[in-house]
Amino acid sequence: MPHRRLRMQLLVHLLGLLNYSYGIYFEWFVVDIPESLSRTRRLFGGPWKYLTFWNLWLQLAFHLAGMANYLAGTDEVQSDKRRDAHYAAYISYFKKIRK
Repeated sequence: MPHRRLRMQLLVHLLGLLNYSYGIYFEWFVVDIPESLSRTRRLFGGPWKYLTFWNLWLQLAFHLAGMANYLAGTDEVQSDKRRDAHYAAYISYFKKIRK
């Protein structure tokens, strides 16, 4: 049963990495919003001024940390807690910004 759990962790983090990597790639190289629809998009910050774009990077970092944890073979509770605390700190920070 533990091997099944580890395989499922690998699958979830691999799918997360692929999903968010593709989302970032799509935003950078494929999306081309005409200037008539968004005049300020290219003037200041580009996609970085949108929290949804920041969220893509945070989710990618979360799944990357999970994948690194899996590949390093450390299935310790400490590293999981550290990763989750790091992720929760970002989320709580952005919630405060939005209020």
